[in-house]
Amino acid sequence: MSRATALIKRIDQIMNQFGPPGSTVYKRVITRTGGDSLTGRPATITNTDTLLAPQPVYARGMRRQVGGADAQDVDNSSGVRIAQRYELTVSVNAMSMTDLENPDVLILLKDDLGNQDLYRIDDFEPIAMQGTNISWLVYITNITR
Repeated sequence: MSRATALIKRIDQIMNQFGPPGSTVYKRVITRTGGDSLTGRPATITNTDTLLAPQPVYARGMRRQVGGADAQDVDNSSGVRIAQRYELTVSVNAMSMTDLENPDVLILLKDDLGNQDLYRIDDFEPIAMQGTNISWLVYITNITR
């Protein structure tokens, strides 16, 4: 077993212990079929939600860049409230680079009360060791609110 493989296995174990505290994280894949090729409107849209395993560890993003102000009150240059952005640490076993680059893949957070929030993947960074990706740092923005 290579060092990178052993490290990925250890990261997955840690993520299983310290998964998301209030919400469960799913990968939503949107599939569009049929429809009008001229207008580009599909006839059927199907959503497939897959539980991410191990569950990612996440934190509200960019708070440290706000500089003491309440993140709920601060907008970034694109007009998105900082509080609606999150940083996820995702295992390479949970999502592939193809998933992260696909605009039809979204992140869905569900809590115990049945509330759901849908997030767009804005960007991601690989965390690598000796040329092998061992996890992803994924930046997401809420599109539900």
